[in-house]
Amino acid sequence: MSMGPMNSGHPNPGRGPRRGIPVGQQVPHNPHSAAAEAGITTRRMRLGAPDPAAEALGQAPRRRRLRPEKQVDKRTPFTRTRGRASLGWLALDAVAMLALLVLLVIAFDPIYGTSWLWVTVLGGGLLGMVVGWLGWRFRLGTGAVALALAAAWFAFGGVLAMPSSTMFGFIPTLRTLRGLALGPVTAWKGMLTIEPPLGETWNLLTVPLLLAMLIGVGAATISLRTHRPQLAWVPAVGAYAVAWALGSQVTRWPLWVAIATVAVVLLWAGQRRRVLRETLVRQRRRVHPITAAVGAAVLGLVAGGTWLLAPLLQSTEPRFTARTLVSAPLQVEQYPSPLQSLRGVHSMNENNVMLSVSGVPTGATIRLATMDTFNGLTFNVTNSTSPVSGDAFRRVGARITPLQDGQQATVSITVGAQGGVWLPTVGQTTGISFDGQRQVALGDTFFYNRATGTGLTTAGLRPGDTYVLQSVVPQRPTDEQIAAAGAGNVAMNDNELVPDLVREQATTWTEGTTTKGAAALKLVQMLRTGYYSNGLPEQTPSLSGHTSARIGALLTNTNAMVGDEEQYAVTMALMARTLGIPARVVYGYEVPESGSGDLRGRDIRAWAELNLQGYGWVQFNPTPDHDRVLKQLEKKAPPKPRPHVDNPPPPPQKPEKLPNDSNLPANTGEKPATPPSIDWKRVGTLMAITAVPLVTLVGPVVLILGLKAKRRSERRHNPVAANRVAGAWAELVDKARDLGRSPTPTATRSEQAESMVIAFPSMITDADPINLAKRADSLVFSPDPVNDETAEGYWTTMKSAEHGVRRSVGWRRWLTSRLSVRSFRRYR
Repeated sequence: MSMGPMNSGHPNPGRGPRRGIPVGQQVPHNPHSAAAEAGITTRRMRLGAPDPAAEALGQAPRRRRLRPEKQVDKRTPFTRTRGRASLGWLALDAVAMLALLVLLVIAFDPIYGTSWLWVTVLGGGLLGMVVGWLGWRFRLGTGAVALALAAAWFAFGGVLAMPSSTMFGFIPTLRTLRGLALGPVTAWKGMLTIEPPLGETWNLLTVPLLLAMLIGVGAATISLRTHRPQLAWVPAVGAYAVAWALGSQVTRWPLWVAIATVAVVLLWAGQRRRVLRETLVRQRRRVHPITAAVGAAVLGLVAGGTWLLAPLLQSTEPRFTARTLVSAPLQVEQYPSPLQSLRGVHSMNENNVMLSVSGVPTGATIRLATMDTFNGLTFNVTNSTSPVSGDAFRRVGARITPLQDGQQATVSITVGAQGGVWLPTVGQTTGISFDGQRQVALGDTFFYNRATGTGLTTAGLRPGDTYVLQSVVPQRPTDEQIAAAGAGNVAMNDNELVPDLVREQATTWTEGTTTKGAAALKLVQMLRTGYYSNGLPEQTPSLSGHTSARIGALLTNTNAMVGDEEQYAVTMALMARTLGIPARVVYGYEVPESGSGDLRGRDIRAWAELNLQGYGWVQFNPTPDHDRVLKQLEKKAPPKPRPHVDNPPPPPQKPEKLPNDSNLPANTGEKPATPPSIDWKRVGTLMAITAVPLVTLVGPVVLILGLKAKRRSERRHNPVAANRVAGAWAELVDKARDLGRSPTPTATRSEQAESMVIAFPSMITDADPINLAKRADSLVFSPDPVNDETAEGYWTTMKSAEHGVRRSVGWRRWLTSRLSVRSFRRYR
């Protein structure tokens, strides 16, 4: 008996037709039935929807019975993989992450400039990925993963970010733990304020280490524990944007790095989407050659388009980064002019050893400070506000880029009696390393101005401090080369404070010269015709100082000019400026020809530096030789005057004899009246009647005002300057609380400031509270100590803010708030 071809045209070969359906009839395809056979429950099946196949055959709709074992698969895509697929998934994540971490190293390299950055970033990224995998493996929550990441930070952070602070290269010390604890908070500021390359300075490598660890743990968490593994690249790209924002104005292969980043992201995300699609349909598909060719063509078009458009989109302006918004916090103006101490060092420390040096090149000098601003009273060192210096004092890293070429030298300096904050340097410093017990304190407080070659340490120098300088000493041009040179293109300060006599004499002496270099040599020649004296008793009298009046007195008689290095160097600098030549004054020590030895107080010097076209800053010594002294003519003693003798006065006449007063009547006068007695009972009654209301009414007022005054005094005179800044902000917050505008206790200072601006709109005209809050945060959380002047200035600014609060509320409400006790209550 022929049954016909079995399962002919049936969509599922190997199985018979459904009951009640003719063999030759086509059954409509039901994707939900196919899903049920594959073990996946669809939304229609969960809702008990009727079967479309039954409706197509005209049968009564039937509701499918829900099966308990057919539930939604809530596992993440990675959890569904098994065996070699899981290893391939992890391998792809590791390769893609390492590629993006290499690009992060390239972004940070211009800032740090050290090969250890590779260890920091790649090691931190690998450490973060391990923590992320452990979080998936043991199903750890967010808090547990954060604790594991913190443990890894303190366990391996010293090796990766602060290797020089560890013992034996891997055991963390107290300094290591302190740097790792402060790094996530303070290293960002140091990274922006220290001049690159940073090297391994202090804890600044904790910034890329933190970003790399966050990239690793974030990418691993997204890839292994979420349903969107194709977004695992987001943390790396975000960290890369942070690196570019915090970078310097120099970039490393920006076009190629951008193309490589896009390529890695597209390939990684595309591979993840393909795996997800294969997991959903449970069928592995091979990549068709045409698909691969199209993908490669798209990447090529993107790369080519980027390459062609890059020159058109490239800006001619300097690259704008967060570093350009941060100014150096050092206030150089708080230190007095070192030039004022020249005579004191020469006279009081003439034979004392100030410095011990070795390795100084022949002809080089020791520079203590470069003074570039004259205010009519002194030549002083300035920060970035000086157009002559053109640069600012900044914290520097392991390497400093020189501005001129020259002879390289390694100089060792040991401090003797030389004190103060100015650090002796040679030429242009390219590197510095401190030794001894104070190496950490000196290294953490060292600032350097590349344009002037001046070093400064706020910790101050002490006897025994030792350090080694890597320097470049430019070669001085010959007199013939100087005579043919013009003035350099460097902006100068205003010359209005230069005495008129200096202008006139400079013009007279340089008349007939054809170049600025020749004029400079002529000024040196004429000034060296003067005489030397530093005011010692056995020398020609010579006043100290370099004010406008003192320089004018030096030039009053050009045939008898008397002074020392202080006066002659300043005179030449001022004369050069009047002639249009950029000039400054340098204060330092003269070094023996051997380049090594002890420098004593008698070796202190000052000289002028002029900027010439093609040669930069050139040293000039306009001071006469020390043996050139002005001979004084002996003055004849004037004749002694003869004494003047007056005639003796006539003898006094005898007084007339007075009459005897024994018979004169005596006037006894009236008897004094008896003073009335004090009625103490009445006095006590009056005092009781007066004092009770007085104490009741005035006492609380005096008590409240006294407690507030005491609180304000304690805040303002706190021994720690940073606490005084925090106390000033707390005083402003208490003012707002007394006025009934209590800021949220858990809010930050910036959030409190925003609420104050809304409550007291007139504050913004006197002092911006938001800027005050940010300034308080920067001072309180700064790793550098806050000086007393800064804290006092913050209190002065806070008075302006209080004035704005008073203008916002009116005088009646302000007086009432003075008696309010809200600020003494605890926050609820």
